[in-house]
Amino acid sequence: RKQEMPRVNTLVSADGLLAVRAVVVVPPTLQELIIIHRGLHDPAAPNEIDVGRFGRLRVSTTRWRTRKVDLPHLGAVCVVDSSEAKQTQYAVRARAGKAITWWNPMDGNDYAYNADFSAMVESWGALGDAVLTKLGRWPPMASGAPAPV
Repeated sequence: RKQEMPRVNTLVSADGLLAVRAVVVVPPTLQELIIIHRGLHDPAAPNEIDVGRFGRLRVSTTRWRTRKVDLPHLGAVCVVDSSEAKQTQYAVRARAGKAITWWNPMDGNDYAYNADFSAMVESWGALGDAVLTKLGRWPPMASGAPAPV
C-alpha cells in the first residue's frame, strides 16, 4: 500500500539522545480532489479509490450515511448530505442533480474538523466536468494559504 503522506523527519543528536520529529503535510491538489470526487460519486460505488501519492484510500460512510475518505493528517473528503431534511444550498443543489464533494480539513486535533476552511468540488452527475466552487485553507485557519493548489 502506497503512503507518502505524511513525511516524518527525525533528527538525532551525535550522542543519540535527542530526537525531533516534524510531520510535513501537503494539502490535496485540485486534481487529487477531483479523483476522489469521481470515486465517491461513481455509481459502481468502489470500496477504494486510488489517489496517487495517498495510495488506495478506503471509502467509508459518515454518520449521515454519505460516502467519504479520510486523508492522513488532512481531514476528510465527503459527499454532501442531500437528504430532504437538509435545506442548505448544497443539499438543494445536490437534490437537483449536482454531485458535490467537500474537503473538510482537520482542526487542531485528530478528531475535529473545521468546515469554515473547507473546499468544495461540484459536477453535473458523477462524470460531468468537475470544478472547484469553494476554495479552502491550509492549515485550517484564517491565515492559512488557499487550498487546494
